[in-house]
Amino acid sequence: MNACVEYTGHISKAGYGLRYYAGKTRLAHRVAYCLSERIDIGALPSSTVIKHSCDNPRCVNPEHLSAGTQSDNCKERSVRAARGEKRKLLPEQVLSIRARDPGKKGRTSAAKQISAEYNVNESTIRNIWYGKYWEHV
Repeated sequence: MNACVEYTGHISKAGYGLRYYAGKTRLAHRVAYCLSERIDIGALPSSTVIKHSCDNPRCVNPEHLSAGTQSDNCKERSVRAARGEKRKLLPEQVLSIRARDPGKKGRTSAAKQISAEYNVNESTIRNIWYGKYWEHV
């Protein structure tokens, strides 16, 4: 999967990009999806959600976006989370984190420092080291 393209305009409290398009303020990822699929944004039913395969609400990369239902979105996100793929991290970041595993001694302080750098929980770092998250990378 290609890297996320993060929207740099106004961001909502929920973390989604907002942009003025076709006379209204709209979610930036919905605009990006409609433009890439050549769909009139007014024809997209409000019940249709635009899902992020990356789970990054600021992402507007059309390769990460697909249309579906809210139920589909929740199910897919749960499956990714169960596999440790919440997608806050990129595969190359995971490899870097693994390379910084200090071994049994020193993991607590290292996990604290690295989690702050990547803005994730310390448990995420430890689970990457233990092979529970991102085992496919």
